[in-house]
Amino acid sequence: MTIFCATEALALDRIPGPVLAKVVSCHDGDTCTVQAEPWPGDLKIVEVRIDGINAAELKGPCPQAAEQAQVRLAELVVGTTVVLTDVQPDKYGRRSHAFPVRAKVATQDGRDVAALMIGAGLAEAYHGRGKARWCPAAGG
Repeated sequence: MTIFCATEALALDRIPGPVLAKVVSCHDGDTCTVQAEPWPGDLKIVEVRIDGINAAELKGPCPQAAEQAQVRLAELVVGTTVVLTDVQPDKYGRRSHAFPVRAKVATQDGRDVAALMIGAGLAEAYHGRGKARWCPAAGG
């Protein structure tokens, strides 16, 4: 049996998960707001950036591609419960009403949301090495 200690997670600045979260909305092709319950009775509104991808920005050079990514991500997850793992602070958080985090996100049936978005051609793989303004029409 594995015992998870909250103080251990805080010391490491990450929660390994799994954390179940209901998706409320998606702001673009790689960020959604969720209602998460990391501990029983502790409901949090959290902005989650999907770890491992970068999608075109709505106010960037490819707004049409960004809108397509946002719509597809919303179709996949809004109103559903997702599974968050490897939850940690996100340096790109933009909204003041929600604590920004980065996490791996999977559907309840185990599909990797990042892989689904990359497979659809609506996001690129991203591993934290300078966030470029990605645009699929411009080839990256």
